[in-house]
Amino acid sequence: MKLLIDQPAGIGDILFIQKIVKEFSSEGHEVYLPVEESLAWMCDYLSTITVWDECKDVNFDVRLMLRSASWSFLGEKIMKSKYLLAQKSFTNYIDYVDITRNFEREESLYEKMIVSKPYRLVCPWFGTPDKNGKSMLHMDIPRSEEINNVVMDIQEGYTLFDWLKIIQNAEEIYTTDSSIMFLIEKYECEAKKLVAYPRRSTPSEVDYLFKKDWEYVCKN
Repeated sequence: MKLLIDQPAGIGDILFIQKIVKEFSSEGHEVYLPVEESLAWMCDYLSTITVWDECKDVNFDVRLMLRSASWSFLGEKIMKSKYLLAQKSFTNYIDYVDITRNFEREESLYEKMIVSKPYRLVCPWFGTPDKNGKSMLHMDIPRSEEINNVVMDIQEGYTLFDWLKIIQNAEEIYTTDSSIMFLIEKYECEAKKLVAYPRRSTPSEVDYLFKKDWEYVCKN
């Protein structure tokens, strides 16, 4: 069976559903997970995804509409509804995230961005960028007055995943509830303080997804 999983964005959603993709593949299905053009760079890091052009002529037997799954499960949490629609359990989903890291680029970005340690990593952005790297949304995130601040931003020649060494070596991480949280959940990090700023008035849409000791600060 040729199965199209319709979840072209965002980065966090694509990481979160890796278990769905891999379980359907292990059951013998030919699974396609195409991403938006602006996220085509992810194909270098995840073997489970492709771009739309590579499957536009494929005749799919089934289309699993994960991007709109919450419409079928009103009252359920948005991310959980994706697994409900796929009829899978999201337990231990993070174990299925397998990123092929580019350690050379990670080291290069680390040397470029890190002036001194310790440092607070600040990620004020959320949303999926368009092909020009724009259209992302911004949130006011506090800077530290005691230690160096490193602000995550789009750096030409680097991707979000190339920030992994910087993420892992930060003393503190202050971030929006965005895809970086999945990276922190997956990898060992030195951070003694993890603070997330949810986009909604409550952290209930995200706090159940992560086991690390996050502090949630709701601004609304």
